[in-house]
Amino acid sequence: MRLFIPLVVSLLVSSVSIANNRLPNKVSLEFKIITSGIVVGIGKEIFQKTGSSYQVTSHTVPKGVAAIFMKNILRKSTGRLTNHGLIPNKFEETGRDGGPRIAQFDWINKTIRLETKKGKIEMPISPGTVDQTSFIFSFMKRLPQTKFDIAITNGEKLKTYSYSLKKSEKIDTPIGPLDSVVLEKNTNKSEERKFQFWLAVDLYNLPIKIKYTDKKRRVFESFLTKLTVE
Repeated sequence: MRLFIPLVVSLLVSSVSIANNRLPNKVSLEFKIITSGIVVGIGKEIFQKTGSSYQVTSHTVPKGVAAIFMKNILRKSTGRLTNHGLIPNKFEETGRDGGPRIAQFDWINKTIRLETKKGKIEMPISPGTVDQTSFIFSFMKRLPQTKFDIAITNGEKLKTYSYSLKKSEKIDTPIGPLDSVVLEKNTNKSEERKFQFWLAVDLYNLPIKIKYTDKKRRVFESFLTKLTVE
């Protein structure tokens, strides 16, 4: 059954809560991306489940003059669903000037192969490693610990980041105010990239707002405009 939010928000919250630990077959999120009060792009995130497998696609589309500094980026991640969350098998990204990026996970040998136009490299991985596209859907079954470390790849490099759950906050959305918790990347240097995610605690811990600060300290905020659950 397809649920179009905002038409059935009361039904969604009451009958499709994360308490029953079941995941929807498909979730589609659409965001408007704003910086300095100007809409510079549209972000679309789609999670699809088929049996014990999943696919996540992420598409960032710049608008107007934003195409000068933003790229039309398409990312796709495929993998397995387990009781512990998403276990990616392959990540792909296209649209950058530097060419495509690919990450191939080998869980049997506990390695990952990263491929760019510069070549291929292989390195060991630990359990819980994810790609950047799977990451935002990794908390659909349960919220993480108050503070945790996680290894994330973007197809070019693999790095361990520290995140913390911060204060609870009510966020205005097209379907009304939603209770959320803030998931924030811990940084030690002011010039580091910063990420914050607002996870809706009554909607599978889905991200309903995203804030990104780049190395030039430009702030990009993504606000939810559409949400469909099937």
